[in-house]
Amino acid sequence: MKYYWDTSALINAAASPAVRQRLAQKEGFTRTHALAEFFARMTKQGIVVNQNRIRFEPEDAAAWLKEASQELGFVELEAAEVIQALEGTKQLGVEGPRVYDYLHGKSAVKGQADKILTRNNDFQHLGLNLPCEKP
Repeated sequence: MKYYWDTSALINAAASPAVRQRLAQKEGFTRTHALAEFFARMTKQGIVVNQNRIRFEPEDAAAWLKEASQELGFVELEAAEVIQALEGTKQLGVEGPRVYDYLHGKSAVKGQADKILTRNNDFQHLGLNLPCEKP
């Protein structure tokens, strides 16, 4: 099984040893944009787990990403692929920040993922025909 790791799944891996173990199985890939999204979220607001806020200092976030990135593949979209994807967004209702999930989904399709690992429900309505699973 080949999994696309959305940013929310990577954040889950930082907070949960069980999800981190799943990441270590090296059956997944993402795109480099997920690294920036992870860094932005975890160094600013972090996440709340069991009423405790988990937040990383910038150097800790970078170190975590460096280690995790060794267990992931990366599939990037070329500029022409991004433009082509954006041209078809109106009928899908993709605008504003939903574009980031849409482009994650397009990378998942390009990399031939079997499933998208995510905690985000936005992927269900993007016309990607890829099942989603919580990490």
